Amino acid sequence: MLRSDARVLIVDGQVAVARLVAKIFNTAGLMNSEVAFDTLTARGQIEATIPDIAVIDARAGPMRVTAFITLVRRLTDGRAMTFVMTTSRTAEVVEAAGEAGVDGVLLKPFTPDDLREQIAAASEKKRAFPRGKWDQTRQNVVALD
Repeated sequence: MLRSDARVLIVDGQVAVARLVAKIFNTAGLMNSEVAFDTLTARGQIEATIPDIAVIDARAGPMRVTAFITLVRRLTDGRAMTFVMTTSRTAEVVEAAGEAGVDGVLLKPFTPDDLREQIAAASEKKRAFPRGKWDQTRQNVVALD
């Protein structure tokens, strides 16, 4: 279960999508969310205040998301920050993200319930992804072993 005071960072280059994800978190009772529209802004926000949860789109730029996640893991000494990546891409991107330290992956398009479930699962199974296998038993949620 997520704490209601959890700090959330949403990183997505599409303003409408970022605002929608922030609204989903607000509806779920997580009012402490910030939005960054690129990885450079996100890095500054993470350095200022390390969030509990970061939801990042695979296409957020200008830095490659896998490089960004690896950098953030290094900057924060691997602190208990949960990374969930959203993507419409295939296994290669998902596997690369897992190697970089993503805790969960949510395939697009997704529903608010999918997002909440994936955040909760990733938070509970922190860092389980690199050793897990992904499958698409559900249409758009990547299951972690």
